[in-house]
Amino acid sequence: MNWLTRLFRRRDLYYDLAEEMREHLEEKTEQFMRAGLPREEAEHAARRAFGNATLIEEHGREVWQWPRLESIWTDAKFALRQFGKSPGFTVTAILTLALGIGFNAAIFGLLQAVLLRPLPYLNPDQLVRVTQYAPRTAEETIPEATYLTWRQHNRAFAGMAAFDDHRCDGNIAFGSQPRRLDRCAVVSANFFSLLGIQPALGREFLTGEDSPAKARTMVLGHSFWQEHFGADPHVIGRSLTLDGETYTVIGVLPSGYLHPGSLQPDAFVPMIFPNGFDQELRGDQSVSVIGRLQQPFTPAQAASDLLPVSAAVQRLMPDPLRRQLSGAVVRVTPIHEALAGNARPALLVLSGATALVLLIACANVASLLLVRSVNRQRELALRRTLGAGGLRLARQLLTEGILLSSLGGAAGVFVAFGVVRLVGILRPADLPLAGSFQLNGSLVLLAFGLAATSGILVSLAPAVFSYRLPLGVSLNAETARVTPGAGSERLRSLFVTSEIALALILLVGAGLLLRSLGHLLAVDPGFEPRHALTVQVTLTQSRYPTKEARRNFFEQLLAKIQTLPGVKYAGGTTDLPFYYDFSTHSDVTIQGSAAANAEPVPFIPVSAVSPGYFRAMGIPLVTGRFFTDQDRGGSEPVVIVNKRFAEQYLRGTQATGTTLRFQPGQEQPARDFTLVGIVGDTRFAGLDSTVIPEVMVPFLEFPDSAITLAVRTGNEPQTLVPAIRRAVQSLDKDQPIYHIATMQERVDSSNSPRRFDAWLLGIFAALALGLAAVGLYGVMSHAVANRTREIGIRIALGANPLDVVWLVLGQGTRLALVGIAFGLAGSLALAGLLRSLIFGIAPTDPVTYTGAAIFLTAVALVACGLPAIRAASIDPMKALRAE
Repeated sequence: MNWLTRLFRRRDLYYDLAEEMREHLEEKTEQFMRAGLPREEAEHAARRAFGNATLIEEHGREVWQWPRLESIWTDAKFALRQFGKSPGFTVTAILTLALGIGFNAAIFGLLQAVLLRPLPYLNPDQLVRVTQYAPRTAEETIPEATYLTWRQHNRAFAGMAAFDDHRCDGNIAFGSQPRRLDRCAVVSANFFSLLGIQPALGREFLTGEDSPAKARTMVLGHSFWQEHFGADPHVIGRSLTLDGETYTVIGVLPSGYLHPGSLQPDAFVPMIFPNGFDQELRGDQSVSVIGRLQQPFTPAQAASDLLPVSAAVQRLMPDPLRRQLSGAVVRVTPIHEALAGNARPALLVLSGATALVLLIACANVASLLLVRSVNRQRELALRRTLGAGGLRLARQLLTEGILLSSLGGAAGVFVAFGVVRLVGILRPADLPLAGSFQLNGSLVLLAFGLAATSGILVSLAPAVFSYRLPLGVSLNAETARVTPGAGSERLRSLFVTSEIALALILLVGAGLLLRSLGHLLAVDPGFEPRHALTVQVTLTQSRYPTKEARRNFFEQLLAKIQTLPGVKYAGGTTDLPFYYDFSTHSDVTIQGSAAANAEPVPFIPVSAVSPGYFRAMGIPLVTGRFFTDQDRGGSEPVVIVNKRFAEQYLRGTQATGTTLRFQPGQEQPARDFTLVGIVGDTRFAGLDSTVIPEVMVPFLEFPDSAITLAVRTGNEPQTLVPAIRRAVQSLDKDQPIYHIATMQERVDSSNSPRRFDAWLLGIFAALALGLAAVGLYGVMSHAVANRTREIGIRIALGANPLDVVWLVLGQGTRLALVGIAFGLAGSLALAGLLRSLIFGIAPTDPVTYTGAAIFLTAVALVACGLPAIRAASIDPMKALRAE
């Protein structure tokens, strides 16, 4: 019968409070009447002041009852009125949610563009990238002979196609200025049909157009067609001259075309294969290969199918290439993974970071709403007493939370737009598949979906609080203070410690990436990038067919550039650091006792450099001498090596005079070279790359058709570009220059992926830190407000203000230390996710963890210090009178 007793007690409480409510309504009515309102209007205004409560008859007695707000719209209007009464709370909550929702929507958009969006190909799940990794050279190489044999002898593929993104680069004329077509890809005739790409204009390559007997044709990229041909639909059939060869334009690709290689080419021409190829002669060109799997083969099964075919082809290749490919492994990778694989770890980490920021924002707003519910406890209890059930009050608070988060979602759309712009500025230019990243309708829908989810999350605690609210709160005093229960205080403390823990995880992650970036930027590249300008010049084979013609052009050009005002040194190389990979490799045999071992040195990169190159790049001389103008054809063959080569293959750096013999080649006859100098090491592929042994020969002895000029200046390097262009065109008016950049720009570009990850995660960590500090400040401020009377009594009884400060700081510090402990544990658990993104430090770097914990503790002390100082300044008499 206990339930029946409780029921009658509650009914009696309803009746008692109805009488009390009648008295309050009468008082409020009289106030409005004294203000000049007629009685009927005064009664209406009084009822409206109490939420339009109505007096109903129940079991023969009068009971005041709140109107049942059946419509969501009515709930929403009431919530808006409540928000208007607390503009500070409303703005804070909306901005907090807007930051969390906006950052999540933007980063998810980037994740969608790079990792989730289907590729614009026919049945992209069937497409794979085929590579062949040679462990001896640590490079991926597929000779044309290997590709042609794979295409003819495999069971796993419905088709295979080859491409090379740079083989047809050349000079092409547009208007009065000569131009360089430096993004021209050669592709097999079946390339576009294998991808399922239909040209927007004209046609694709036909079967057999990769035969030497066929007329040369070209397909233009959509952007190139728009920029240089004004989107002229009559471009089909037009003839273009590329490096002396005439090509007929047969098609224009659609605007959404995505190239499966490392760049987006401007033009495509067929890859020419000989009729009845000779495998020994077709081993010198390497290609990239894509394929379309057929059922039931998996990528792993396809790789196993190709491996014996590859080994059979290698046995027919020349000795140097066979040794280079010894032990090569075939890899078959889904095309999406191949295009986005390098960016996947960083994007997943950034997505996780933004999710943590949203959780912190939700915890912060939930804490604010819980405080607001406690402050509204008298109102909620009165509603409960007058007939509103627990579910009804919970529904009202849930409506308020969802409406608040919806406003946050609307503001989050603008935040997302700003983050998209920020990511567009910070992101590396070569971030795969990110070209379509922009704010669109799907991201707006995502923002409001996150808003709805966040609204439910932030409303749960206040809704549970209202549902469990007991009856019996007095209505006698307008100023009656309600003391919050221990449960709500524990819940708010849990929110704050969670915020601090999550903020520390982000702070540690950002610290690891920023320290990693600092270590990377401190690495010596081996040259001086400041005040060094680089310019590429490539001569056409038809106009400069001989070594002597190329040598004369570049020798005259370097002499002209050296005399330009502001130029200190000028030189050139066939292989520039932080640019392309080495174009030439060779086996090297070291003659005499200087060799560290008797075995030939395999596959050493060889570059040709001019006499002024080392000084122009700021590469130091370790011993011996640099090249001079006398080091040319007809003189004694000489060579320079880097310090790593001397230490690894020679007996130290005092080995000048040693004889080195290169593997015979087309431009490199089998003869001996005398080592005349050893230079400092350069990190060729980036600051995070390892130093590799290098060999350099005189450019004047082995003049290539392409050279990258390096010019060291005493002022701003870019100001020299017009003068260098004039110097080139004074020797050949049709010769363009291209790939113009300072060495500092090249170094910065190579570091941009790590800088992008570090800056974004740093922004997220700073945002999380700020939200956690605000949350801790709010908890301590509320605690001080609730303990005003207690603190006043302590001060009245002689407590020192410093004791009061330590009392408040102790409570806040305990919360912060608990959160930091959990945050450190979470950081250690997630450290492995950052392993591939950091350089020079361990994922468990103690300096980073300790520094992040100390910094967060200092921020927590500041957040607690302000309420503590305010508590110490409480006037005990005012505090007691207020109670």
